[in-house]
Amino acid sequence: MHNFVDAVNATVAAKNRQTELMTSTIIGSQIFNLQICLGVPWLLTNLIYGEIVLKDPTIYLSILVVLVVVGITFVIITLFKFKLNYGLGTALVFTYAFYAVFEYVQTSTDVSK
Repeated sequence: MHNFVDAVNATVAAKNRQTELMTSTIIGSQIFNLQICLGVPWLLTNLIYGEIVLKDPTIYLSILVVLVVVGITFVIITLFKFKLNYGLGTALVFTYAFYAVFEYVQTSTDVSK
């Protein structure tokens, strides 16, 4: 639900041509998600149960794909010269669709083992 609210806020900011607000909202939200929403539970889990080792070998591929998608996103935004338009929006949606399909296929493959 939190990401939906961020998307609505970013859309309203973009509609009002407040691109700095839109960009900072999205980036700030993602930094919060990564640092707090992952950091706090992992910290508490380690304090309570000790060190936990991730044994799923697909986690490394997922992390690599996330980093590649972030890199592709930066390249796409740069190619569009940081101008918000239909082409940029379409390219970003397709980039996310690629990521979503990849994760779905990877999860479906892991479940069937």
